[in-house]
Amino acid sequence: MNIVIANTKGGVGKSIISTQVLPAFFQQQNNTKNVNVYEIDNNNKSQLSNSSLNFKSLDLTKGEDALLEADYNTNAVNVIDAGGGDDTRTIINYIQKNDIFVDLYLVPVLNDFEQVHNLKQTVSLIRQIDNNASVYVVLNKLKSLEEQDIKDQFIFLFGSEKYGIEGHLEEIQENINGMLFLVDSNIYSILKNIYQKSLADILDLAEDYIANIRDYKKQWREELDVQEYKKNMQFYSFLKDAKELAEINKKQLEKIEELANLGEVT
Repeated sequence: MNIVIANTKGGVGKSIISTQVLPAFFQQQNNTKNVNVYEIDNNNKSQLSNSSLNFKSLDLTKGEDALLEADYNTNAVNVIDAGGGDDTRTIINYIQKNDIFVDLYLVPVLNDFEQVHNLKQTVSLIRQIDNNASVYVVLNKLKSLEEQDIKDQFIFLFGSEKYGIEGHLEEIQENINGMLFLVDSNIYSILKNIYQKSLADILDLAEDYIANIRDYKKQWREELDVQEYKKNMQFYSFLKDAKELAEINKKQLEKIEELANLGEVT
C-alpha cells in the first residue's frame, strides 16, 4: 500500500502525519512494524535516531529511487512524505513518470487563508495524473474535534456568516473523497525532540504500563526513592496521554475506507 502526503505549502504538519500518526495507526490496526516512511524533502530533516521505525530522510535527488523502492515493496505500507513547493510537484511527476499506483493521498492544511491556493493547487496536481485517486484533505492541528470549533478554526474553508466571509468548502469537496480531522498535541514534539521516537514506538509500553500500573507502582515503591518514583509516575502520565492521542487518531483514520478495510500487512 502506498500513501502520499503532499501539499505545495510547507510547514503544514506532513512530517507529524508520516512519522507519528500513520505508523501508530498501523501499529494498532495490524500489529505490524512493516511500515516504511520516506521523507523526501530538500529542506526539512526529521530526526528519529531512537526509533525502530523504518524511516529514511532523503534529498529530492534521491526521491525517484525512493518511490521505485516503495513501488517494489508491495507487501509493506509505504508512506511518502513529499516536501513543500517544487518538492511536491517533482514527486507527483515521478509518480506519473513511473506509473506508480498510489492507494491514498493525504493533503494536510492549517487554518490559514493563504493555504486555499495551495490546497486547490495540490489537489489539481494529483487529479491531473490520476482522476480516480483517493484524496483526503486533513484539517491539521485542530484545537478541538467539536464541529462548531472546527468551523470556527477553519474559517477559510467553511466561511463565516458572522464576519461575511465566503467559504471554499463546496468547490474543494467536488475534487476530493473526504476530510480527516487531527487534533494538535504537544505529545508529537516531545516524542520527536526529547525522545527522538515515533508514537508507534511507545504504544506497546504504554499498554503494558496501563494494564499493570499497580504492580509497577508496588515495585517502584520497593526499589526507588520518592524522587525517582515521581519521575516514573510523570512518564506514566505521558504514556497515558500518548495512548489516548493514538486512539483519537485511530477513530479518525478508520473513517477512510482504504485504511479501515486494510488487511493484515506482513
